[in-house]
Amino acid sequence: MNITQVAFTYRKSVFLIIAVLLINGLFAYFTLPAQEDPTITIREAIVSTSFPGMAPDRIEQLITKKLEEEIRKIPQVKEIKSSSATGISIIHVKIYDRYFNLDDIWQNLRNKVTAAHSKMPSGTHTPFVNDEFGDVSVVTLALTADGFDLGEMYDIAQHIRDTLYGVEGTKKIEILGRQEERIFLEASNAKLAQLGISPQSLINELQKQNIVRSGGQVNTGAISFIVEPSGNFNNLAEIGNTYISIPDTEDFIALKDV
Repeated sequence: MNITQVAFTYRKSVFLIIAVLLINGLFAYFTLPAQEDPTITIREAIVSTSFPGMAPDRIEQLITKKLEEEIRKIPQVKEIKSSSATGISIIHVKIYDRYFNLDDIWQNLRNKVTAAHSKMPSGTHTPFVNDEFGDVSVVTLALTADGFDLGEMYDIAQHIRDTLYGVEGTKKIEILGRQEERIFLEASNAKLAQLGISPQSLINELQKQNIVRSGGQVNTGAISFIVEPSGNFNNLAEIGNTYISIPDTEDFIALKDV
């Protein structure tokens, strides 16, 4: 007796089984949870350490092996793969699939790497643990603002970032394209020579007036208060109005006039 004969003989039972499977399929289709962007857990981190100019065999012996010895002490580690090249050591660390709370594991990994770094030769750069290389950006936003300088745009970008962190599911936001704020001081060499002011004296005067440290605390017995020195620079105009003493005289000249 083949399957076809059985199906015709017990066709009522076959129809019942098909109906049950169809109903279960429809029920599962409409009730099972689904995510548009499901979370993918990556249980791997990369530990990279550099020592510029060191030969691969010495990298292996003095850096890679010391890191591996410490990393193997972590019980959740499933596999370690390492490679040593001129001036750099790279180690891939994989975790068992049964672990889901990876933050504590990665912190333990960083602690072990720090312990191994103390045993490495002087001049070895601090090892870098990258446990986020699997992250991908899902949204890229561009910020343009006519009439605003880069510093003001960065302040606005920070405000937008802090607001977006309130969106459920947001893990990490990075601001790209920021340029470090720098102030370039250009002075006339002829003017400096005429006044007898050296470039180093300009730097010393600015450092003495741009006070950014605490002034301490005064306790009178009945009351105590914190002393905050004034004089720190808040804008370019304040820097330009800084007075520079002229050597061998009691006169001063504004920095913007030099």
